[in-house]
Amino acid sequence: MRFGERISQLPMDGFVEIGCGLAIPSLTLARLGNAGVRAIDIDPRILARAEDLKNRLGCELEIQCSDIFENRPELQKGELLIAEKPASYKKSILEVEYNIRNWCAIEGHNLALIPSYMGTDTVESYSERCEKYEKKLKQVGFKVENKQICEPLPFRWLIAIK
Repeated sequence: MRFGERISQLPMDGFVEIGCGLAIPSLTLARLGNAGVRAIDIDPRILARAEDLKNRLGCELEIQCSDIFENRPELQKGELLIAEKPASYKKSILEVEYNIRNWCAIEGHNLALIPSYMGTDTVESYSERCEKYEKKLKQVGFKVENKQICEPLPFRWLIAIK
């Protein structure tokens, strides 16, 4: 919820959430009145639950079942790409995060990412990975916010805006 609320404060012309799962950030943004909302995941079962949540909340949200590495969604200028702990893909989680970060860096897309906290991570190794992502995005001209989501949890969000 906090992630979605924070993202809603950013200037954007729509957004795409990939690896959305239950699509909580997308539903939050749609519920707050943002238009042009798309949520994509590879798992049709979890998307059925997201669809149910969308209907209960009565908000506008386009939900799509797709593998973004085989059928990459086109982003329009000013759209924000959201990846919240993208763990449901067939590939390794770190490879997915790396590919998403590079895709945004190369094509200049705005990005909001909560990196996955791996079973082998420590708070320090996780923070270091987030700092590396931040540094790489800053090197190609993004303004980056790297912030811990809430005190008791180690999760951090990275928001990179051109």
